[in-house]
Amino acid sequence: MMLIPGNRSPVSTLNCEVTGVRSLMPENRYPGLSNRAFTLLELIVTISIAAVILSLSVGSYMLMAKTLSYGAATQMIQGQILSARNSAITRQASSFVTIDAKNNKIQVFAQEFAGVWHFDDKKKGEPISNSITEGALSQKGNLKDGNDGLATPTLVVGRYGAALSFAGSNASDADQLYVECGESPAYVPIYNTVEGVSLSAWVYPKSTSNGTELSSGDFLPVASKVGDSSTSLSPYTLFLEYDSSKKKFKAGSLITEQNDTVTEIMTDDAIVRPQTWTHVAMVYSQGGSGIRLYVNGILRKESTTPSGLLELNTRPLRIGQTENVTRGSGSVSSAWFSGIIDEVSINVFETSPEQTIPEKIGIVVINPATGSQPLGPYKIYFDSRGYLDRQFHSNQPEVIVLSPTHEWVPPVHAIYADEGTLNTFRDSVLSEDQRTMLDESDRINRLKLSWAGTTE
Repeated sequence: MMLIPGNRSPVSTLNCEVTGVRSLMPENRYPGLSNRAFTLLELIVTISIAAVILSLSVGSYMLMAKTLSYGAATQMIQGQILSARNSAITRQASSFVTIDAKNNKIQVFAQEFAGVWHFDDKKKGEPISNSITEGALSQKGNLKDGNDGLATPTLVVGRYGAALSFAGSNASDADQLYVECGESPAYVPIYNTVEGVSLSAWVYPKSTSNGTELSSGDFLPVASKVGDSSTSLSPYTLFLEYDSSKKKFKAGSLITEQNDTVTEIMTDDAIVRPQTWTHVAMVYSQGGSGIRLYVNGILRKESTTPSGLLELNTRPLRIGQTENVTRGSGSVSSAWFSGIIDEVSINVFETSPEQTIPEKIGIVVINPATGSQPLGPYKIYFDSRGYLDRQFHSNQPEVIVLSPTHEWVPPVHAIYADEGTLNTFRDSVLSEDQRTMLDESDRINRLKLSWAGTTE
């Protein structure tokens, strides 16, 4: 050892000889801590512990995600049901919601008020000199005669207030009358509905036209979306047909789908009496319950076969006359109403965007509406007051949302494999007693509708 002048600390000869070169060992910047690295065993243990903690976290996260989706699905279904009911109350027109549990879809079908014609522009006995009848929502009606010229008809006594009288097909062109709905040009886009339509009117038909009795099978259009001349397809028409043997009329309606399929329904018997006020109505909704025909508020005929979108054309909606109409059998080139028509109303259907229920969430509907397919889609109908529509519901429907955290047998994706599997699951796993127990243990959410249309 040697002493360096001015420094009383001994240093090694090596350090003195290699002046300015740092030590080959790294400097320990944290006194008290070892410079030793992890061993392989320590690293493996650390990673294993981290993996266990992570796996526990993932499991908890997945459970939380399933629970949240379960609650969100229940709220979404309840919201769609409430939306359909509120629409019925607000618009004072029936609505319904479809639940496609097999494909986890839900959608609301509501009616939009499109027009009504009261024909109360003047008092009865007075002419409409300007050839225009005012309708609701600023939808005017152009009054025209058999030559498509302007008509100035005299108002007659209606079902409520005044009404229009139509002379029929045997009258002269000057005496014939029809109403072309909408301002000129008469084509109004809102009547070019594809999703569905509701037509209604009070009629006071006559069995004669210009003093001559109608022939059996004569077609009397009440309201009709005129057919295109190139296709002779009317998107929708409400009409009467005369039965000369019974001296009365059958009520009927028809629709044409976009695949050119025509569906026509008529009452089995001639039940509409001449010179008697009768209310007739038709309803068609795409994806709904097909086409339905009502006489004095009673469902008289229906067909669940049609389910597609309605035919589109740019022809007008007319009251009291139509042309180029292909029927279920045969066709009509031109036809005129004979009698009095009052309070014509049209609603068009509009659908909400289709909502998707999370894939892992199972849905089962108890007591769906009559006419629903065994495997769905299922429907819940509301009348114009927002109550459950008893025309379609004999029992209160209930929507069961299955929790994804429970192991269902069969699994939710296999419940709708066939009708037998679904019925067994509904009757055994989801019997009334079982539903109560499963609800208490939070394995299902129950949305039971009261007759007032609210969910319990």
